[in-house]
Amino acid sequence: MKIIDDFLPHDKWQENYNLFMTEESRWTYKSVPQDPSSFFFQQVYNPKMKLSSYMTAIEPILERIDYKEIINARTNLLPRMDSNYSLLKVDGAGLHNDHGFDFEYTTIIYYINTTDGGTYFQDGEVVQSKANRLVVFNGHTLHRQVYQTDEKIRVATNINIIV
Repeated sequence: MKIIDDFLPHDKWQENYNLFMTEESRWTYKSVPQDPSSFFFQQVYNPKMKLSSYMTAIEPILERIDYKEIINARTNLLPRMDSNYSLLKVDGAGLHNDHGFDFEYTTIIYYINTTDGGTYFQDGEVVQSKANRLVVFNGHTLHRQVYQTDEKIRVATNINIIV
């Protein structure tokens, strides 16, 4: 796993922040039965759909990464919870990998805002959601969200690529 703080220049991070942290953004609701709270998302890239206007969000990220192909990308918006539920319950909040592919791929998480939430990994490591932080790891690594209790929302972009 690789963690890079201040990944984008400030102006590019600010563009991402302004794109997603506004009431004008339109989000799709996703119900997740095993979680106490569901979430909202923007499909940024999927090879089966037309190009999204949110593609501009991942372009400055991908310009700084050596990759062969984008599998998919989406930005998630998670509402605040009363407790860090997923830290307290190891298997209760969706420990997963993003795809069940047999081939090797890389997962990237780019945090857009800072909260006390983050991402829990199967080895017990927790990466805090910090604005402009990028986390790169093997796509088969099990991980899950850690709910935030401080900010109203947590926004992060997940990108899956073949390197």
